[in-house]
Amino acid sequence: MAGLRRRTSPDFPVNHDNQDNARPNLQVSGSSLLRRRLTVRGRVQGVGFRPFVYRLARELCLAGSVRNDMQGATVEVEGDGCNIDDFVRRLQSDLPVLASITSLSV
Repeated sequence: MAGLRRRTSPDFPVNHDNQDNARPNLQVSGSSLLRRRLTVRGRVQGVGFRPFVYRLARELCLAGSVRNDMQGATVEVEGDGCNIDDFVRRLQSDLPVLASITSLSV
């Protein structure tokens, strides 16, 4: 997992300098690479939401970051469009037990 740092606000691996080890699992053609910012409102702080987002993104070979804000969390995600669609769907359906989403905007 070279190039991957886990902090209070987990960043998924992002390759800014084209080093192969900075984004080991992200495999997309240049034409299908998308980036989305999601605003998540609800009970997403103190319930394991950020580690859940981190694991889900890694599983789907996505890069980006997740940060808490005053009303919930902001998730930036980059990768294949189909994987991002799956990420958004599973973000809502596979939440940690104590988490709940009242609104999600992409």
